[in-house]
Amino acid sequence: MNVYICRKHLIEPLKVTIGMMLYVIGLFAVFSSISYLSASTSEKDNIFYTYGSSLLIIIALLIITYVILYNRKLKKYNNLSIAIGNNNLIYKSINGTSIIPYEDISELEFALMKYSKGWIKIICKNETIKLDVAIENMGMFLKELKEKLDGRGLSNIYDEKKMYNYYITSSYSDKSWERIYELANLIPPTVTVNVIVAFIFSFLVYERPIKLIVAGMLFIFPIIVIITYELILAIKHILEFKEDEFTVVRRNREYEKKVFKLVLLSYACIMTALLSYFLLKF
Repeated sequence: MNVYICRKHLIEPLKVTIGMMLYVIGLFAVFSSISYLSASTSEKDNIFYTYGSSLLIIIALLIITYVILYNRKLKKYNNLSIAIGNNNLIYKSINGTSIIPYEDISELEFALMKYSKGWIKIICKNETIKLDVAIENMGMFLKELKEKLDGRGLSNIYDEKKMYNYYITSSYSDKSWERIYELANLIPPTVTVNVIVAFIFSFLVYERPIKLIVAGMLFIFPIIVIITYELILAIKHILEFKEDEFTVVRRNREYEKKVFKLVLLSYACIMTALLSYFLLKF
């Protein structure tokens, strides 16, 4: 019996919130330090007050957002799981456990935003279950569920084209989140390097607006790299699928490493060129 649970960032949202706070604190530390060091004596008190109060407001907003989202959206994911048994589905949620024979499923409904998110409704005699791509290995779950239904002659309860489109989205989401978890370990050292470069650069350039622009560029650098990397792999993922075939396309980690290195090197060259330009110009 295969059991499918929610992704780590939904089960443990506090870690994500703390990570965001640390990133914001690091960002404010660089911007405030650069502004403070390059300001006149009369401006320094005002800069300290402005950045300090802004940082406190943002941290408070993050905490409030976390509390609201956790209680309204994320709390339900703590005990959420769905298992595919030989004769039934076993669905566990905050409200309890339901055992649903496959013959009791009357319809599957799909809604999605292609290659990003979506949900599936499993409409049964006594209840309706709504699942989204927050479930780990949703692509595998969908493929296994299809096989169970088809084996019982229940292929008429779903639209195969809509299921196929949802399968592409959910299987991409599975691989994408795996990569994000892996890349998350690279972000702290990358941000640390960017902070050091930003401070060094701030002493080489006189104009304060240029210092702040460069600091901002360095901090969004990892985000742009990851977004570009994922876009390339999303295109590859789409091209790998054959029309209406529920094939399991496994990750090609060697290819992913090559793409990541290429994207990282390309943006590093662009960033180096921009930094050189600012040094020569200002």
